[in-house]
Amino acid sequence: MHFSIFIFIGLGIVSGQNDSTTVKYFHTKQLRSHILRNEADEKEVRKKPHFKALYDRKGNILNIEYVPASWDKPGRKKSANPKTLKLYYKSWKPRRMELGEGLTRTEARGRKHYEAALAPDGKVLSVTEIHPSGRRKWTYHLKPESKDYAVEFHSNGSILALDDVLFTDAVSEVRRGWKAIYKTRKDGRPKQVHLEDRLGQRVYFYTFTFSASRDTAFPGMMIQSEYFKDDNSKVGHHEMIFDKKRRLIKVDYFDRKKNLIQSFIYEYRDDLKEKAIITINEKGEMVERKIVPY
Repeated sequence: MHFSIFIFIGLGIVSGQNDSTTVKYFHTKQLRSHILRNEADEKEVRKKPHFKALYDRKGNILNIEYVPASWDKPGRKKSANPKTLKLYYKSWKPRRMELGEGLTRTEARGRKHYEAALAPDGKVLSVTEIHPSGRRKWTYHLKPESKDYAVEFHSNGSILALDDVLFTDAVSEVRRGWKAIYKTRKDGRPKQVHLEDRLGQRVYFYTFTFSASRDTAFPGMMIQSEYFKDDNSKVGHHEMIFDKKRRLIKVDYFDRKKNLIQSFIYEYRDDLKEKAIITINEKGEMVERKIVPY
C-alpha cells in the first residue's frame, strides 16, 4: 500500500516566522515503511541526517520531518560522498530496470534478494543480487543520466548467467572483478557489451543489431549477435528470430567466415505448456528433437 507523506525540512525555520517562507512538494516512490524502519534514540541521531516522526495519542502518524546533518544546512560545506540509502527487494528485471516486492532487511536475510543503493535524490545507483548465504553474485551499476550501465561480477563464471540468448559459450568467460559494460540505444535495447578485466582492459565484446527476419518460413523480429576478441578479430555470430509473443523460435550459429555451424528450432504447444527443441546440423539435417515443459 502506498502512503502520502509530507516531509518538512528541519532547517531551524518555524512555520509563520516570515512571509517569505516557500512550501514545495516533491514526488517520491519511497514507502513510509522504507523511511521509518530503524528507530533510534535522539542522542544517536544527533548531528546525523534522520527522520523525525510525530504521532497522536492513538499512534496515528501526523507528519514526518527530515532533519539534515550539519553539513547539509545552508552555509555549511556538504560531504563529497553523502551516505546512500539501501533498500531490499524480492525481484529485479534488468531489461526493464524494475525492482519489485520490497523487503525489510530482516525479511531479506536467508533468502535470495536484491539490494538497491539509492542516492539522496532517490535515484537508484546500483542493484546487487545476493544469495541466501549472503554471497554477492553481481552488481548492476546504473547511470541515472543515461540508459547505459555496467555489471560487475563478484565471482568467476559465465556471462550466459546474464542472458543465455544474446550471449554464447564461444565467448563467455567472466572472472571476479570483471565488468560487462552495456552501451544501449535510446529505447534501452543493447547496442554493444564490452567485457573488461580488473584493470579496465577489454577482453572481448559483443555487438547487436535488430531487424525484421529475412527467413520467410520464420517471420518475426531478428536479433544478430556478433562476438569479437579484444584485438577486434571476429569469433562468430548467431541470429535469433522471435515471434509476435516475443518467444524465441529459431537460432542459427555461424563461424567467423559466416559458415553455418548449427541451428535450433523451437515449436510451442500452448495447450500442453511444452515446446519441442529441434537441432539441425550444418547440412540442414535434423539430429535431435526433444520435448521440454515451459
